[in-house]
Amino acid sequence: MIRIHAEALREIEEAHAWYAARSAGVAQRFLDAVFGGLALIQENPQAWVAGGHGERKYVLKGFPYVVIFRVVEGEIQVFTVGHGRRRPGHWLERWMRPMR
Repeated sequence: MIRIHAEALREIEEAHAWYAARSAGVAQRFLDAVFGGLALIQENPQAWVAGGHGERKYVLKGFPYVVIFRVVEGEIQVFTVGHGRRRPGHWLERWMRPMR
C-alpha cells in the first residue's frame, strides 16, 4: 500500500498545473512519470538506496522531481514529490511527524 502525504499531493497538483499552463502534453507526461514511478516503488521499494534519515529517493524519468519515501511495516509513505533542486530538505519536517 502507498500512502501519500497531503503536502506531497499538493506538490503534484502544483507541478502539474505549472506544466499544464505551458503544454497539456508535458503535463500529462509529468503525471505519467509520477504514477509510473509510484508503481515501480510499489513493486520493489527496497530497490532505492536509503539516505541519512532512512529515506529512499526515486528520481522521476524526464523531470527534475524526486519522490522521497520510506517503508514502515509494509506501508510505503511518500513525503514529497518535489523539485530536486529547490528547497532541499523541505520534507524533513513532514518526516518527523507520523503520517495520518
